[in-house]
Amino acid sequence: MAVKIIADSSIDVPADVRTKLLTVPLTVFFSDGEYTDRVDMTDLEFYEKLAVSQEIPRTSQPSPERFAEVYRRVTENGDDGVVLTISSKVSGTYQSACLAAAEFAGHIHVVDTLTGSVGTGILAERALQMAEEGMTAAGIKDALEEEKKSVCLYGLVNTLENLRKSGRISKLKGMAAEALQIKPILTVRDGEIVFCNKAHGLKRGVKMMAEEVQKAGGIDIRKPFLMAYTGLSDEVSRKLEETLKPMITPYMERIRTTIVGSTIGTHIGAGAVIIAFFRKVKPAGV
Repeated sequence: MAVKIIADSSIDVPADVRTKLLTVPLTVFFSDGEYTDRVDMTDLEFYEKLAVSQEIPRTSQPSPERFAEVYRRVTENGDDGVVLTISSKVSGTYQSACLAAAEFAGHIHVVDTLTGSVGTGILAERALQMAEEGMTAAGIKDALEEEKKSVCLYGLVNTLENLRKSGRISKLKGMAAEALQIKPILTVRDGEIVFCNKAHGLKRGVKMMAEEVQKAGGIDIRKPFLMAYTGLSDEVSRKLEETLKPMITPYMERIRTTIVGSTIGTHIGAGAVIIAFFRKVKPAGV
């Protein structure tokens, strides 16, 4: 009997990691129809459509039945599963995963990661490591519930247009920030996306992102960490990587980078960069 790691398609990981996961897709709605995330449409195709779309697309959580289909495949082979979902504070995906899991009590274990994108990604990598070490599904779930408390995620957003149009910020706040060329820095606290800082211009924003990493407690280099970018260019992520180099050298040559999928990309738009890591030191008072 093996333990399979399952995630919804909002998870962002490099291709070599994604092949080790079982994925339950969300749905993306453009004006010309609906697409099964990362099945009917690749990430690059999503950003190509986003660039010419007059409207911000919508995303929809997987149904319980979509999760159940994957659970059946796992359990019919005699295996158990650990499911990682995007934060329950921003999506109903966790609820769908739990509703489906009721039929598979003792065999399917669901974790609300309280993060998303590469934040969920680094937790999935830890889950894969634990499975390879022979831990049970129940043991992996318990371990992840503790480890997720150390996950930090920060994002530098190039434009507030998508956040404003999707209702994540007020129209007036978004227009004022764009007029002043403010680049917001976002983070995740208690499962919710919040503003943590703002920078005037991209260059200052990249520097402030590195400062936020240090303030959060630094990167635990023994565990996975990932960077991701939105859009058709990784220019901003390369700038951030150069700024973060002193923190990671001589541990590795470069930070592993991937592309953000449609679930998060819909809301933060092109030209953003996200980093997720396990903090090395817990800041005082946290």
